[in-house]
Amino acid sequence: SSLDWSEKIKVAQTNWIGKKEGINITYDVVDESGKRIGQVTCFTTRPDTNFGATFVVLAPEYPLVSHVLTVIKKEERVTLTKYIEAAKAKSESTRIAEGQAKTGVFTHLYCINQLTGRRMPLYVSDFVLMNVGTGAVVGVPGHDTRDFAFAIQFDIPIIRVVEGIDGDTSDISQAEQVQENAGILMNSGFLNGMDIHKAMKEMMDYLEEKGWGKRVTTYHLRDWLLSRQRYWGPPIPMIYCKTCAKNNKGERMDVPGYPASNALRSNAGWYTVPESELPVLLPRIDDYKPGDDDIAPLAKHKEFYETTCPGCKGKAVRETDVSDTFLDSSWYFLRYPSVHRDGDESSFLRGPRRSGSASHSDSADRDVLPWDPAITKRWLPVHMYTGGAEHSVLHLMYSRFVTMALKDWGYLTFEEPFLKFYAHGLVIKDGAKMSKSKGNVVTPDEYIKLYGSDALRLYLMFMGPFDQGGDFRDTAMEGMFRWVGRIWRMAQASCRKQSTSSGATISSALEKAIKRIGDDIEKRRYNTAIAGMMEFTNLVADEGGVVGIPDLKKFILMLAPFAPHLTEELWNQLGGKFSVHTQPWPTYDESAIIEKTVEVVVQVNGKLRDALTVTKEQSMNQNDIEKLAKKSGKAQKFLEGKAIRKVIFIPRKLINFVV
Repeated sequence: SSLDWSEKIKVAQTNWIGKKEGINITYDVVDESGKRIGQVTCFTTRPDTNFGATFVVLAPEYPLVSHVLTVIKKEERVTLTKYIEAAKAKSESTRIAEGQAKTGVFTHLYCINQLTGRRMPLYVSDFVLMNVGTGAVVGVPGHDTRDFAFAIQFDIPIIRVVEGIDGDTSDISQAEQVQENAGILMNSGFLNGMDIHKAMKEMMDYLEEKGWGKRVTTYHLRDWLLSRQRYWGPPIPMIYCKTCAKNNKGERMDVPGYPASNALRSNAGWYTVPESELPVLLPRIDDYKPGDDDIAPLAKHKEFYETTCPGCKGKAVRETDVSDTFLDSSWYFLRYPSVHRDGDESSFLRGPRRSGSASHSDSADRDVLPWDPAITKRWLPVHMYTGGAEHSVLHLMYSRFVTMALKDWGYLTFEEPFLKFYAHGLVIKDGAKMSKSKGNVVTPDEYIKLYGSDALRLYLMFMGPFDQGGDFRDTAMEGMFRWVGRIWRMAQASCRKQSTSSGATISSALEKAIKRIGDDIEKRRYNTAIAGMMEFTNLVADEGGVVGIPDLKKFILMLAPFAPHLTEELWNQLGGKFSVHTQPWPTYDESAIIEKTVEVVVQVNGKLRDALTVTKEQSMNQNDIEKLAKKSGKAQKFLEGKAIRKVIFIPRKLINFVV
């Protein structure tokens, strides 16, 4: 993606989507006598190695497993049943944990590898998940480390079909020999001598021609879980009819008000709400808080859930769960700029346009959209989004999904909602991430009462790099409070003196600070920006504690984003136009920040003995620097009476006398 996001976030989303292009290969399953008892379909992204396939593993939930239990011997059935029950009791994360010892049960059945005629033993193992691929894995232990571990555990043959990148063609007996991502095919019939990438295409073509496989694209992305038993959130637009469920005709039917493509009648008696009745609005109720009875708040209000079945026209009930707030957060940025468009809520967005037009700027569409197309065009997409990386595969990804869908339907002219994303760090308290679950959350009110909100803001931005966060410590807050006091006293002293200039040293330092702090803010280096302002106030204190009014105004403008209340008050005292936060960033004189002198280090035998402050021109001339260095009192005592064997000179940086 061309998005200006950190690679970490983009990689997380890519992995979560988990797009894989491969092929489903179907194998016949036979018993020990050769009798066919069914078929297994395995998804693989590496069919080129299938000449080396030596076993097949099923997830405990794979549909064929229930049939397997009916055809195997009793003692085998007991063992397999116990294993399946234990596997289903484990969490998914436990089952897929890397490094975990491979377990499984041999079914005493076999899959036939059509390429080689080999009978591949069929296992059931908990490391295979039903929601990944097809829930069945064909094992090629010579060229997949996980398959290799399984084969070693169960003493299954390991066949090399890819030459090692180091030219190794020997039998594979060590994990280090497993060749996964590159190489030339061997022991593979018509694929011999081919690079794995070319062989992959040739094998897919061959399997499809033979009718043994079919190309497919799979995704790791799960269904979006939206249902919540609470009040806040959009009601889920579904209707349940007990009568239709009882009749259970199981047929799709066209319902008046439904587009034909959206008609739905399930065996369970569920219907989508007709589009003419959308959206389903939340009723205004007082008892909106969840109770201890595990009953959704809306389920206690007949006036909401009692309705008419779209199919049989009899009595029916609405779904009383509501959508998760992730649904709202996936498009809120579209609504915010147009929040003034209250209008008739029931007219908003009745469904995607089906005319095929990509334009939704006409007056009729303006009336039904919850956002104003003109305002949206002006303000969106979002140029910079600052948020937590923990939302990378939830809010951030689904916001992209929803925006792309609206773009495809013609409601938007852009498909990416956030052009740039900056992930902030985490606040640490008592050695742990600050969170409600850990009970270490700090209430801002108590600190604001003690130190003021500006001191709190300044401290939070100063305690560490913004993208890394930092440790929250009360004692450090006191230091920031004292610095705010110093700024106030500096401003008051300067106001009393009403000087129009600050002196060359302070003015030069301020010009440099404006450039440095402006750059730091652009790059989100808030802690170093504040450090730069602290250096400036320290310099002012050393120079008498007073600055000229023009320079004081520039300093206040720099401080304003960090301490909004303090700077508004000081700006007002100086007679500035309200508000300080609507003023442009202070300008600086480029010529004033150019360094006119350079510091050249003086060394004797590589050890620092002095530092010379010279002009830029002098710093480039070895003869000048050498004369000045020899006259230096600090360096002279290390040179006196000693022969200089060599002089090392680096222009503008150092001179080193080797004696």
